[in-house]
Amino acid sequence: MFGRGDVCLKSGYSLQGDYYIVKIAAGGFNNSPNSGLMLIFSQITGQLISILADNGSLTDHRTAALSALSVREIAPKQIKCIGIIGTGFQARYQLQYLKSITNCIEFIIWGRNRLKLKALREDSKNFKISLKITIDLKLLTRKCDVIITTTSATKVLIPVHLIHYGTHLVCIGSDSSNKKELDPLLFCQPECNLIIADSVKQCLQFGELQHPISLGIINRSKIEELGKFYKKVEPFYERNENEITVFDSTGVYIFYL
Repeated sequence: MFGRGDVCLKSGYSLQGDYYIVKIAAGGFNNSPNSGLMLIFSQITGQLISILADNGSLTDHRTAALSALSVREIAPKQIKCIGIIGTGFQARYQLQYLKSITNCIEFIIWGRNRLKLKALREDSKNFKISLKITIDLKLLTRKCDVIITTTSATKVLIPVHLIHYGTHLVCIGSDSSNKKELDPLLFCQPECNLIIADSVKQCLQFGELQHPISLGIINRSKIEELGKFYKKVEPFYERNENEITVFDSTGVYIFYL
């Protein structure tokens, strides 16, 4: 787009429900914050029932909450440091939600723009955490055992050799066919033995997982869906200290009845 942003349309419904919802969310524009709304329709008549003009707020909160859920359930139980890659609005929501589900108070945020990094640090002063900002990606990957990627990158940001054993990665930036944040070679490492998607079908088309799948690095059978995985391992997942885990999120509900 002319403004260098994205506009996404997503829908949701229950087969036994009375309504279906269409969400329109826009973000990544150079000259505007995120925006969006929800349209609620009747499944019986097809008529528009309501409009929730939340300006994208529910989308931002849901994304951060789902990241926090994966960290709570899958990441190391003793987290030393959390890294966030990106300096946009979602980085702020990630800080807000992550600090509520872990005792870890050490955070590092990476970005290319020093002014945006400083602004993010200033905005986070009330969070009661130890927050460092850096333009050195190696510093973040070396110190952090949880890494959240929140960018709209179209080329690999994190090469495989920078990811150390025991890391939990949350990928929320890739949501279209041209985006990529992780090195696809990560997925064929022996230590990368747990790969989870919020929706396998959707992530194989638009998420981070589209790239290792298209290259034949892994096959679909290695990927689990978060809702099913959560029910299977409840109350918690026991990980070993060396394994690398990945959660790929493109934005859907996760509950299975």
